[in-house]
Amino acid sequence: MNIKNTYLYEVSEKLIGFDTVSFKSNSECSNYVANELLDLGFDVEIENFDDNGKLKQQIVASIGPKVEGGLILSGHMDTVPWETQKGWTKDALKLQIEDDKLYGRGTCDMKLFIAQCLAVFRDFDLTKLKKPIVCIFTADEEIGCLGAKRIVKKLDSLTKCVPIPKTAIIGEPTEFNIINTHKGIVHFDIVIKGIAGHSSRPDLGKNSIEQLGDVISLINQINFEFQNNLDQEIQKIFPDFPYNHLHMAIVKAGSALNMIPDETRLRVSYRSFPMEPSDKVLNYFKQELTKSKIEDVYIDNEFSAPGLDIASDNKYESILKEITKKDTQSVSFATDAGYLSQADINCYVCGPGSIKQAHQPDEFMEINQLTHGIKLINSVLNKLV
Repeated sequence: MNIKNTYLYEVSEKLIGFDTVSFKSNSECSNYVANELLDLGFDVEIENFDDNGKLKQQIVASIGPKVEGGLILSGHMDTVPWETQKGWTKDALKLQIEDDKLYGRGTCDMKLFIAQCLAVFRDFDLTKLKKPIVCIFTADEEIGCLGAKRIVKKLDSLTKCVPIPKTAIIGEPTEFNIINTHKGIVHFDIVIKGIAGHSSRPDLGKNSIEQLGDVISLINQINFEFQNNLDQEIQKIFPDFPYNHLHMAIVKAGSALNMIPDETRLRVSYRSFPMEPSDKVLNYFKQELTKSKIEDVYIDNEFSAPGLDIASDNKYESILKEITKKDTQSVSFATDAGYLSQADINCYVCGPGSIKQAHQPDEFMEINQLTHGIKLINSVLNKLV
């Protein structure tokens, strides 16, 4: 299929061209999407909020009869950074076609799913819908699904034109595998305190970096325990990586060679299982830290985003299986589905592109994934007429 000179390509090109890295405003992108939805006949509500001086906007758009049932199609408009990421050979903000691939930041994760939705709506006779469609397009997904956390609290007021559907498809890149459960994410800082001083007199200070080795050894010990004490139920549901793991990600310490660093900060994260309290691993780490008697260490900046409990909408699950010819499975990455499910919405993560390309330099989506997604969304909508 030659997608150039099509509405699908036009929308895709526009969306990739908007710089929606999470620490920037997404208003240009959201206004464009909202206007397209308005032109298609949707009732559109925009939630505005201030994020450290940057305007963020989230979209809830609905169409169809005011009856129970229906379907939510959801995706996020923000992307991860690209300007300082090594390895880019292409313009991250320009949609480019090469070797049957579409390149650009957000092609895979996940602006082109939004483009697919708009393209399907444009060619679909939405007046024939017997159940409503609701689109939820969020901001700040890439920094902990914060937009979805906000929006679930306001869904009743934002979907006043139709009842909130109890099933959602989140079009994250799964190569159209049907994901009915996924892990959450927890991250926190381990702060080691020392005593500042001149490096010529280390005896008068306390170097916070010197205790970092003890903390790392403790984390490695705990990770070894996790790996060797597997839960059979979790192994069945998450066979790819069926145990917890404390991931050491960022270390910050010191400011000059001739100064004794008085604080070392280690940023740690882990993926929580949805069938367990999200703070289970963090609490265990705190317990082991106390037992270790490592001094002058405390936990700071605790954060968590929920996992997705196993969805149970037999009707839509059967539809997705029929269309994709695939069965349900799990993944380790987190999505907006974790928060949407807290509003009693059965969520299935199923969309175009591969997670292997997400957050990568020269991010891309294969053209056949883009066009196949059109067929999938069309097939699902046809079940609603």
